[in-house]
Amino acid sequence: KVIAVQYRSAPEHKYPAGLNDAYAATKWLIDHAKELNIHPEKIAISGYSSGGNFATLTALRLRDEGIKLAYQVLICPCLDLTASLPSQKEFAEGYLLDAKTIEWFLNHYLSQSDDRKDPKISPLFETNLKGLPPTLMITAGCDPLRDEGKQYADNLRHAGVKVKYSCYAGQINDLLVFRGRLDQEENPVDEIGEVLRKEFGNLK
Repeated sequence: KVIAVQYRSAPEHKYPAGLNDAYAATKWLIDHAKELNIHPEKIAISGYSSGGNFATLTALRLRDEGIKLAYQVLICPCLDLTASLPSQKEFAEGYLLDAKTIEWFLNHYLSQSDDRKDPKISPLFETNLKGLPPTLMITAGCDPLRDEGKQYADNLRHAGVKVKYSCYAGQINDLLVFRGRLDQEENPVDEIGEVLRKEFGNLK
């Protein structure tokens, strides 16, 4: 089963409204798994771009509450809202998602008082990643968010988390939006399905 979560969005609803919705929906799903005929130990969380931020922070919050998800799939996630890593400058223009657009999004999502380096906003700055679920990290080679995804994957590994990292060379942040229209030998959707089938097959 795939469950898509609807959440409040900016600018009408700034941080942390949407994040709280994502967490609440995931926690409700976990609490009602048996009623929905879902194996409570086979629940994965996934997010794409800004949704990857929500998925990452939700997994961290659940971990802190003693709840471990079976898996997390993070696709071109936005994990460093300071936009400080090299790929943010390398692909600042000409790759659809550009630096000006990112800053416009962030200015509408955050309030001026919010600290962009707060780990509860930018999970790349979280120092305790132990106990998080196995992770598939997918990045795109020409995405401003590429480096933060790679760095977070490395941080997870250093914390003892099982990680599979895939970077789709030559692709942009919208690699799923343009799936089937871009010249790519591999399909990230196929990879996600294959990884989850394998991981869930190992769970009893």
